[in-house]
Amino acid sequence: MQSGPSGESVMRLVLDINIAVSRLLWSGPASRLIEAAAERRIEVFVTTRLLEQLRSVLAREKFRQRLLLKQTTIDRTAARFRAIVTVVEPFDIGAPVVRDRDDLAILECAVAANADMIVSGDDDLLVLQEFRNIPIVKPVDAARTLGYRV
Repeated sequence: MQSGPSGESVMRLVLDINIAVSRLLWSGPASRLIEAAAERRIEVFVTTRLLEQLRSVLAREKFRQRLLLKQTTIDRTAARFRAIVTVVEPFDIGAPVVRDRDDLAILECAVAANADMIVSGDDDLLVLQEFRNIPIVKPVDAARTLGYRV
């Protein structure tokens, strides 16, 4: 953890894009991670590739109705997320054993950001449990770690 502007420790997180999408479009206990990032109580990191992935996921047909219901657009949702994250250059981690090659982007971001935690609901990531001493946890566990009741 690193110190925030007022000297307090700030947890550094990388959110799996699917977690970011669900937290941007739905509420629930783990949506507090987005709120905490917006309030600068935690720091969330992404890469340009992950931001592109976010837009791609939001463009899926299954999210069209939810975007309409929330009276928002892909552009506004992506901009809202971009406003609360820090973009880092990915760190080349080589080719670790992962079941889904797309998950490399999350791991590269976490290493580049010197993250304290990776938050995911993806079994392909969760099965690793940690990567280079960075725990990989479910959103509810991250929220608990940050002191939220869930």
